[in-house]
Amino acid sequence: MSLTDEANKLLNSSTTIQRYRVFTDVLDKNLLKFYLSNLVDLIFNSQYKDDNINIHEFMFIFTDEELSNPMKLLSEYRNLKKFQKNEVT
Repeated sequence: MSLTDEANKLLNSSTTIQRYRVFTDVLDKNLLKFYLSNLVDLIFNSQYKDDNINIHEFMFIFTDEELSNPMKLLSEYRNLKKFQKNEVT
């Protein structure tokens, strides 16, 4: 039996950060069908690349694969007043 390339990369990683990177890349590829990579690309190429995405924004906006323009929805969500956001969440 032989190990996969990803398993060898994981075993040969010299730092914890490298191991985490290999592990998350494999999860993204095999379990999430590159969903995280696509999400990172989408955010990085937007006006929000230097902002944090909070858990509510992630749950309500970025987990819905049917949305055609999540960045527009994110902008609209961020423009809501606090009490309006509380009603949504």
